[in-house]
Amino acid sequence: MNACVIGFEIVSRDPQAAADFYGRLFDWKIGQEVTGGIRRLDAKTAENLHGSILPAVRELRPSVQLVVSVDNVIDTCAHAMELGAAVVVPPRKMPNGQCIAVLVDPQKLPLVVVQDG
Repeated sequence: MNACVIGFEIVSRDPQAAADFYGRLFDWKIGQEVTGGIRRLDAKTAENLHGSILPAVRELRPSVQLVVSVDNVIDTCAHAMELGAAVVVPPRKMPNGQCIAVLVDPQKLPLVVVQDG
């Protein structure tokens, strides 16, 4: 099973303040807004792990969430629900061809699963 962590997202009610804080604290490079308040961030990692800073939506509180590559988003969501997770954004196809879904784990921490298209 392909289940490697491929990124992270900092969900914030004030994305600009989060970008300023993390950019300055860790010397991360913060890109311009791409769409919907999302900004690419390049953190220093051993394997070129990439992150984003994005606005919090009603379903998600400010947090850091994992983004995990999976073989099948629908199957992963079903298995996660069996384990006590909830799907807050159902599987959907993105413009780049990826299929994504957003879940909250049993501790209410957000998790994004991604399937390459």
